[in-house]
Amino acid sequence: MPLTAFIIRPFGTKDVLLPGKEDVVDGAKVRVSKLMKVNFDEVHQKLIGPALGRLHIAANTTEAVIEAGNIREDMFHLLMTADLVVADMTLHNPNVFYELGIRHAFRDKYTFLIRSEGNDDPFDLKTDRYFHYNHERPGESVERLSQAIRATLASERTDSPVFRLLPKMRAEDRSRFIAVPRDFLEDVERAKKHRRGGDLRLLAHESAGFLWEVEALREIGRAQFELNFMGGARTTWEEIARRYPNDVEANMVLSTIYQRVSDGTRSEQALARVTKLSIPDVNVVAEIRGLIGRNLKSKWIESWYPQIKEVRQKYGVGSPDFVLKMTGVRERALRSPLLRKAREAYAEAFRGNLNHTYAGLSALSLLVMEVSLAREFPAVWKLMANRGEDPAATLKSLCEEIEHLTAALAYAIEAERERLTAKNCIDFWFETMEAAFLCLTAESKEKVAQSYLEAMLWAPRYAEASMRRALWLYVDLETKHPHHPTVDLQANVKAALEVIRREEGKKESGNIIMFVGLRMDERVGSDEQRGQAGAPMRFLPHQCMETAKRAIHRAIERERTNHGEVLFGMAAGANGSDLLFHEVCDDLQIKTRLYLALPKDQYIGEYVAPAGTDWVEKFNTIYRIRKAECRMVNAVDSDSELIVSVLSDSMELPRWLQSKPSYTVGKRNAVWMLQHAMVQRHIHDAEGTNVTLMVLWDRREIDAKGSMADLVELAQKNGIKVVHIDCSEWGKSSVVPAGGEVNGTDHDHTSGLELVPMP
Repeated sequence: MPLTAFIIRPFGTKDVLLPGKEDVVDGAKVRVSKLMKVNFDEVHQKLIGPALGRLHIAANTTEAVIEAGNIREDMFHLLMTADLVVADMTLHNPNVFYELGIRHAFRDKYTFLIRSEGNDDPFDLKTDRYFHYNHERPGESVERLSQAIRATLASERTDSPVFRLLPKMRAEDRSRFIAVPRDFLEDVERAKKHRRGGDLRLLAHESAGFLWEVEALREIGRAQFELNFMGGARTTWEEIARRYPNDVEANMVLSTIYQRVSDGTRSEQALARVTKLSIPDVNVVAEIRGLIGRNLKSKWIESWYPQIKEVRQKYGVGSPDFVLKMTGVRERALRSPLLRKAREAYAEAFRGNLNHTYAGLSALSLLVMEVSLAREFPAVWKLMANRGEDPAATLKSLCEEIEHLTAALAYAIEAERERLTAKNCIDFWFETMEAAFLCLTAESKEKVAQSYLEAMLWAPRYAEASMRRALWLYVDLETKHPHHPTVDLQANVKAALEVIRREEGKKESGNIIMFVGLRMDERVGSDEQRGQAGAPMRFLPHQCMETAKRAIHRAIERERTNHGEVLFGMAAGANGSDLLFHEVCDDLQIKTRLYLALPKDQYIGEYVAPAGTDWVEKFNTIYRIRKAECRMVNAVDSDSELIVSVLSDSMELPRWLQSKPSYTVGKRNAVWMLQHAMVQRHIHDAEGTNVTLMVLWDRREIDAKGSMADLVELAQKNGIKVVHIDCSEWGKSSVVPAGGEVNGTDHDHTSGLELVPMP
């Protein structure tokens, strides 16, 4: 995802007035000026363009805007949204000054001024720094210019004189001026509603290169995060952060993602990047403080929780040794200063924004645990008291804080409930949060159980695991409500745990095989489809059907040998090798998923029927079996994709995608399937699950950058192994012996099975 630049400059060759020098003419002092000719097009071609190219920055100029027709609107848009503006101030041109003024008024950073040597600076810009070049030999300065621009982009220095003179003024967020196409947003919304992680990854891949790419990724990243597709969400938000390292939202979301995958160091680094920024929004500041509290809480739990697992494994529950060891663990939990720091961070976040109910609830939860432990271990609590601090008074103060927090949270939750009811809206996060609050404060365990039961109706499965972990903290620490003896916290927790569904077992790891291959068309003979001698094979010769099945069978068996059982296969349903792959998998009792570019009837007409009625029958059989599996296992759940998936309802690409060069529905279908394979890799355990792309094609196409070659390259970039079944020799013999010999050679040794090397 390259940065964008807008270049402000004159065009063509212009006369530039040089600064005058005093001279004596006929006894009088006069100022004599000279003209120099500067070819600004040549400066762009030999200096600006190459320098930006070295940095992989995509550039636009006012010339491109003029050619597009809508001059003023497009120019304003580019001036405010470009990551970098390069302005050539050699010629004192009113248009250049006007455009530069707009940039300086809206954006505080990354405006880079250049001018030819020998020219004077305009008065209002004399204090600004310039990059000087020799207009007669502009190519000599390419390296210097690229280094200077790189340094500018790496700096946080404000270069706009407007923002330097008005330090309290805030720069406009570029996202305010970038509109993502409505139909793209609708595609994201549909993918989110149906929990289609592969569709979201496809949309992220296809947004590359558009002006609105970053804002599109932002919408996709939000959907992935909300659906708990952490692998895709991490990739998406890291892509945004690579382009904008100080993006507040990207770093805040990444902090949470890193924390969930137990990468505490990166989580803290992401937060550190935004805490050093001057953020005027108090809500964002409160959110950041809450994230800091969450990281501190995670560190606190890590400081004692592993010992609980060890004690459970080593001693029988309820035995004297078990009780003694668990007492030591609880004491260690109280001793950790991280408990107090986490609680204070959450409380500060809630005070900064009383709508940040999650932070307030977290503060209350930690406060109840802390006071409960302090009463269980008074000697430890006394030792922990700060100098000049009365332990008893501190404990009393904390109990009063429990009262205040409970009252504030009760009011905030009631207000939020009224708001949601008025909108006839259900928010599963609110439902789970209200249940957690009642667990801490309710005197009736039946009321707690009912609240969790209602929350379970709306909460996704990954939220259930989070709720269970939070409740087990109270159990492990034997927490009692320190201020209200009528609240039986342990009874409430037990009632809640009985309601929450049991965690699903860990997904089985293994091998996922995605298959793509040549189609077959009985109307085209092998000689005709090849065209010129040596040209790549475009269709699979009809007489090679059995050869193809044996080669696919052999390739799958090798994958089984190398990586264990195949979890499932993935392929489209076109005539030829796609359907043969499904048939081979059925013979081997391997389940497969069917990915169709179009609805069934349209798909048959476009991709199956041209090969004849036998292929239509093959397709219908495979389709019928997989639809029956869908009904039998109810395949739509929180983690799995549909066994039969359909990409689009027409052969026409979405409007927002139609400008993408050399992109077709067929190519899109293959990329879409690959994105789903990568989602499944994360769902089934990214470390233990192998994804293989199996490609049956004529290898010579790889030099022609055909659709399969593009797919192979994309797969390799994402760390997916590619197995190539070479069919380039299959069409040379009109008869394929049943024993498996091709051209007189034992086919076991010339199967064409090859591992495509990583680039």
